[in-house]
Amino acid sequence: MVMVPLGHKVVAIHPVQRANFGVLESGIHIVDFGHYCNIDEFFTTIEKLGESSSNPNIIWIIQNDFIEYLQSTESISSFLMKISQILSSNPHAKNIVLPKNAIFQASFRESLIQLGGYIFSSADDNTCFVEVHKLDGSITFGMAGKPFK
Repeated sequence: MVMVPLGHKVVAIHPVQRANFGVLESGIHIVDFGHYCNIDEFFTTIEKLGESSSNPNIIWIIQNDFIEYLQSTESISSFLMKISQILSSNPHAKNIVLPKNAIFQASFRESLIQLGGYIFSSADDNTCFVEVHKLDGSITFGMAGKPFK
């Protein structure tokens, strides 16, 4: 169990069922593809972000249900091509969380690594990312799970 000092605020990011794109107070963008989404629309939103901000910090959450959705719609190659463009052009967009059993999707995981992604598992409680807001106004953040090696 983690003890948080009195007055500190903790923001824990968990995977969600519905695709979601959000920005944390630290300025980090969380891109969670949910269980399924229209990847063309989602990547258009991400590309617009890149146009308005130079190299935004992005944490990707790619769940097992989404990987299975890509497999069933034969969209894995298209998805990997789109994410490859961002991973290769933005050094702050390489952290990818494969929560729960998504980490065991070996072929998909290895493709992301080959494209330059840094792969993390989620924590035991499925937390993917954590921000701690301190009393002095500073924010400490980090990946909740272990890096995949």
